[in-house]
Amino acid sequence: MILLIVVIISICIAIYFAKQRNSSTKKSILIGCSSFVVMIIILLMIAIVSSEADMSNKEFDETSVSMNESKTGLWTIENKKNKFNEPTSEKYVFQETTKGLFSNSATTDSKLTAEIIISVENIGIRLKEYGHYYVKNEPYISFYVKGDDGDIKTLERNYCDNEGYIYLEKENADTLMNLMLKGGIIKFHGWDGGVRSTYDFSFNSDKLTEALIEIGKNSEQ
Repeated sequence: MILLIVVIISICIAIYFAKQRNSSTKKSILIGCSSFVVMIIILLMIAIVSSEADMSNKEFDETSVSMNESKTGLWTIENKKNKFNEPTSEKYVFQETTKGLFSNSATTDSKLTAEIIISVENIGIRLKEYGHYYVKNEPYISFYVKGDDGDIKTLERNYCDNEGYIYLEKENADTLMNLMLKGGIIKFHGWDGGVRSTYDFSFNSDKLTEALIEIGKNSEQ
């Protein structure tokens, strides 16, 4: 917009001086000067109004994004995909943390990415060692979980499939949901069936209730 205004002003200046070269009277020069000044004032006013409008739109967009983010906290709403990797109408609540750590016989406190997926039917967790490789095909993985109030719960023997989804048993899912609905940071300490690997990570559970409403799940389900 500003570039366009500069071009228009340049054209007007060129036209003005062309007229002055062809004019032979003081009166025409005076009229030309007056017209030129009025035109510059109008163009400057247009530039100011356009700039304010752009700023207003930008502030509106930023405010909208901020309001949307604060509505569900760090939780995002995603669409499930079918076998053709196409989005469906079914939704789930999702959060990812990249600040986890894992240890086993080969490494200590290496990077761990953790994902939590909450659908209407169940709760799943996925763990990625070094931030890239999903933990898969474990007989089971268990967790200790701790809320901000210091309450510690045990989620034992959760099945881990060949795609890296750790599906919480119904009782474990209910226990975790009740803890997360209190809000705050939920800390996890997990271990596999052979106690060969341990996993430490956390999620911010604030505004989970609002996120569940977005997918049509009752927080008491």
